[in-house]
Amino acid sequence: MLLNPDSAMDRIEENYSLILAEIRRFALMLGAKVVPKPKVSMWMILIPILFIFYIYDMQKYKKGRSGFAEHYANTPERALVEAVAVLREGRPHDIAAIVAQSDLPAEGRAFLSDIYAALVEHYVSLLEAEGPDWATLIRHVYGNKTNYLLFLNRLNQLEKQLNQVLLDSMNTPTEGTGDIVRAMEVHSENLRRGEADLMFS
Repeated sequence: MLLNPDSAMDRIEENYSLILAEIRRFALMLGAKVVPKPKVSMWMILIPILFIFYIYDMQKYKKGRSGFAEHYANTPERALVEAVAVLREGRPHDIAAIVAQSDLPAEGRAFLSDIYAALVEHYVSLLEAEGPDWATLIRHVYGNKTNYLLFLNRLNQLEKQLNQVLLDSMNTPTEGTGDIVRAMEVHSENLRRGEADLMFS
């Protein structure tokens, strides 16, 4: 259904900003968990010049975390843009067009399509919801924690399936790639569950 009233369009704009901020916040939080942070050692107190290396490592960490977050947020941000277009233009979503923008190997595209479909449906509902913040939008759309966790579990499973396909498709995976992917899966699942607990406490 095409949403013409000004109030509906204003709500979409406001909710778009809330959702985009949440996408980026979550990506940074996940990056902080996945990208290893340099640690201060006792030697830095005894040999102050070592602080220079620590500062250098910290700058690398911050760049790495930001780079991870930007890359991770790419998929949900594209899904959000598509959800806005669905509501503004009154048309069905075009998942194939979004997937075509990806450089994933062919074997991963079916799973990516499923992720985009789930996210676009999720964001369309959130864009139409009423509420002043992210948590209120989630509660408005899902009603209770069980319903929200069902969506999150579905998303977690789709991401795991895509990750496994991509790992299997690598001819010579970089050492530690599997560990990073598993850490990303565990931390994203834990962060999502923790936030669901807070929103519906």
